[in-house]
Amino acid sequence: MTGGFVGLATPVAAATTDVTTCRVIDSPGVYLVQNDLSVLQNGIILDDGTDVCIDIRSSNVILDGQGYALTGTNLAFDPSIGVLVDGTTAGPYTNVTVRNVTTSGYTVNTFQFVETTDVQLEDVVMQGNRASFEASTDVTVTDVTLRRAAVVGFSDIDGAVITNIVEETSTSNGIVEGGGAVELRAVRNVAFTDSKLSLGDITASGLGVSPLDSALTVVGSDGVSVRNVAVSNTIIGVEVGNNANAAFEDLSITDVQTGVSVRDGAFGAPSHNVAVRNVTVSDALVGVSIRNSANTSLEGLSVSNAQTGISVSDDSVGESSDNVTVRNSTVVNSGVEDVRVGSNPSLFDNNSTAIAFESLELSSATVSFTGQDVRVSDVEALPATPTDRTNVGGFFNATATSTTGLNSSILNITVSYDDADVLARDITESTLELWQYDGTAWAPVPGSIVDTTNDTVSASITDFSVFAPLGTTGPTVDVDDSGDGSNVTVIGAITDEPVMIPLDDPVTENVTLDSLAVTIALDTTYALNVTTGETAPPGTTDLAVVGPNGTVPFGYLTVDTSLLDAEVSEVVFRFSVDADALATAGVAPDDVALFRYDDTTGTPEALPTTTLGLNATTGAYEYEAVSPGLSAFAIGGLVPQIVVIDASVDESEVLVGDTVAVTATARNDGGAAGSETLNLTVDGAVVDSRAVTLGVGEKTTVTFDYTVTAAGTFDLAVEGVAVGTVLVKLPVEVDVRPGDTANKLPPSPRAAVPVAVLGNADFDPTTIDDSTLRFGSETTVAAGGGETAFATDVEDVNGDGYADLVAVFRLADAGFEADDTIAVLTGRTTGGLTVYGTDSVVIR
Repeated sequence: MTGGFVGLATPVAAATTDVTTCRVIDSPGVYLVQNDLSVLQNGIILDDGTDVCIDIRSSNVILDGQGYALTGTNLAFDPSIGVLVDGTTAGPYTNVTVRNVTTSGYTVNTFQFVETTDVQLEDVVMQGNRASFEASTDVTVTDVTLRRAAVVGFSDIDGAVITNIVEETSTSNGIVEGGGAVELRAVRNVAFTDSKLSLGDITASGLGVSPLDSALTVVGSDGVSVRNVAVSNTIIGVEVGNNANAAFEDLSITDVQTGVSVRDGAFGAPSHNVAVRNVTVSDALVGVSIRNSANTSLEGLSVSNAQTGISVSDDSVGESSDNVTVRNSTVVNSGVEDVRVGSNPSLFDNNSTAIAFESLELSSATVSFTGQDVRVSDVEALPATPTDRTNVGGFFNATATSTTGLNSSILNITVSYDDADVLARDITESTLELWQYDGTAWAPVPGSIVDTTNDTVSASITDFSVFAPLGTTGPTVDVDDSGDGSNVTVIGAITDEPVMIPLDDPVTENVTLDSLAVTIALDTTYALNVTTGETAPPGTTDLAVVGPNGTVPFGYLTVDTSLLDAEVSEVVFRFSVDADALATAGVAPDDVALFRYDDTTGTPEALPTTTLGLNATTGAYEYEAVSPGLSAFAIGGLVPQIVVIDASVDESEVLVGDTVAVTATARNDGGAAGSETLNLTVDGAVVDSRAVTLGVGEKTTVTFDYTVTAAGTFDLAVEGVAVGTVLVKLPVEVDVRPGDTANKLPPSPRAAVPVAVLGNADFDPTTIDDSTLRFGSETTVAAGGGETAFATDVEDVNGDGYADLVAVFRLADAGFEADDTIAVLTGRTTGGLTVYGTDSVVIR
């Protein structure tokens, strides 16, 4: 649209002018009618003799009738116009508003707008005749009341908004070319947006878009939209012909011959891109008719009490109704047929393609389909189905309408069903097929497909009659607990359909086998015997012995069956274990598994087991495990088993105050991941710890650091695995050649060298066993060699008041080399402690 719709789009003079007589308005402004006006009293006479009451010859004008009446000649031989806005010569006139006036008695047009832009007609009452808009753009018509067959006509209009037109007293056509409420010719972009257009007791067409004389006449137009319209007691409720891009929405149509008609024009010109949404049609011969119209979309239709609900057709001269789609619609209580795709078979076959119905709800079924030359209808009563089949809830009748000429009737249909109906009727969903009743017997439709994900059954139909989706009911299960264990009989099991067998068998005080779900590889009947207990079944070994390291058995069960191994596809076990029992055994809830014993080797294999969670009512954890077959089983808890497999210490002899490093390697040999604290002990006392977390089969190496605080011989271990014995020596202060700070050793091996072991408050060197003393180079003493003392004495060599032990050594076996600078003395006290001291020396 090229301009606004409301008021004066450009400024006008603020002053107002009173209108008290018929007149010409030739300048902008606001004009207020002050009294009733009659063209007979002082009308303006045009060159052609037409009487005009108000002749507007200017842009930017508001004419406000203030509720007064404008009366015409009411004489057929004396033509008259109420308000004329004609921009043919001096225009186009723009921004003109006429409002709040009542008119009657005009024989040409009550209101006539020609060559105008951005004009409004609002809040008027017209008694007879018409308001005419010609060769204009951006027209707004609001709140118009039409009486005595008044008409609003539009010709060669680009852009119109029509709101709230009420026709009160029509006795012929409602909206129609010539004598109706609204007439549209050669228009573009016309919108009945929330128009509240009300039509009642119309004897011809109620609302139409057509090149012919019918309800709403739109000739060669594009982009017409109509919303919120009620039509009743008409021939055609909505008619669309030879139009493109028309939209109709929120219509209520009742008591008509045809509710909605989308068709070609008088000379076969088709309609294109027509959308009809949210339309209710009741009490009609035909609810919705689509003929020779392509790319038509209908959605949200509700058709009831029609002879034919929806008809899609073409003919031998018109264009095919290609790409027609009907979605999410309902057709009920049809007298003859719910849906017809194709024309009357006595005339010609349907040539249209891509006709699709999606989610069409009939009285007896919800269907989606494509097809040609067929009728689809509901069925009041379904014929008795085979004894081994049950209807899931939908059924319908399909009839061929093709002649023997061009095409054959075909229907590709999908029937929807509800999961609730499958459960309520105990139907095995995978067995659903579309079946056909030929009048005497039922038979499955070849190629029928069930989609259990989307809950549909589909088939292509070329042989027509009554159809219904049928399936078999589930197998029967009998559980007898009166004998040894639970004896189960399953009758009518179906291939690849799991059969749920409720058991609730106590395995032990803390374990219950809740159910089995058995899936078989072929249709059959079979028997099971389920026994449970606390001990391993005959022919098997206790799970604690043959299972993974650290496995805790909770119970055992055996399932004997008449089925062969090849006949069993899968078995799902549901069982529960008391939460307190798990805690007592130190088993994490997620580390419980069902084990199956191998029939040949007797080795238990852990099966895929899922923790379903804790049942707050029973206080037990629930589990589900999947087995490929049936035999002997055990329920067990997997626990970690972390063991030290190697340990070592970096030093075997150290001094008091030194730190030793102990390295240990741990591995999880259990059946579950877990954590453990590894302890380093010295003579059995824990002196350091390390925490490790390991998955099944994983190993890790840790290092302990231990600082020794006492002399002696100590045994080290990690988690009971021996590391070794460490000798811790007591460091003592040694003075070679007391009084000689140079500490020069004579070259003669026979020379006598005194060495003093100095005493202090913490150590008395006189406790040293003289015979254990050794003196020499670091290398020699470390190798266990060195000179022994040939003489000893006790004296205070440094005058500190503490007794010192002075030992005299030869050098023959001391092992000193010329470049040695350190001398070492070792020995043991009478209490068994090893002493160790050093001093610097010079080799001469």
